[in-house]
Formats: sequence, C-alpha cells, structure tokens
Amino acid sequence: MSVFAENEIKSIDGVDLEGKLIIMDPTCLKEKARDRKFQVHFAYYGSGCCPSIYMSGKRIFVYDLSDGGKYDYRRSDFIGYIEEEQLSLEQKVILVNVKKELKNFQS
Repeated sequence: MSVFAENEIKSIDGVDLEGKLIIMDPTCLKEKARDRKFQVHFAYYGSGCCPSIYMSGKRIFVYDLSDGGKYDYRRSDFIGYIEEEQLSLEQKVILVNVKKELKNFQS
C-alpha cells in the first residue's frame, strides 16, 4: 500500500477547493485503508472549500472516489490536491459519474 507523497500533490493553502480532487491526510484513514485509492475525494460544496472563510472545523462535502459515496470532513483532514491525470482509470470513471450526478442535481 502506498499513499501520495508530498511531491505528488499541490498545497491547499489559500486555494478554493470546490471542484478540486483533494487528498486526505493518511493519518485520518484507518490503518488498513492507508492507500492512495482511499485518499482521493472530489470536493463539491461547503464553507471549508473557501480559504477566505476557513476556520478550524469548517466542513467540506465530498465524493469519495474509491466508492462514489458522499461524505463530509473538515478542511484540516486534507493535505493537498491533484490533477485528473493522476487518477486511476477506476477513479476517472467514478468522477465522470459524480459530475453527471452534480449536473443533473443543478439542472
């Protein structure tokens, strides 16, 4: 099992996270789930997305790209973000479905 290395991710400091592929701090995951597959989430909503109003405990609503489930976490649970090119094929398929669901919801 491997997690994202620091040099593979971009800093979230001062970044609006809405619409970003954010990487969960591996220490927030159960030991058996400490793998890059379980670190990637798509941020779609929440006051924690916006860096200008960020305060400890602000929530970010996400889709987990390992299972497509919807969850919410604190901004402080994430350590960075990545680009779509860094996703596995399985994660890319889930992301396409997530974006379709969000588009249908917004229509």
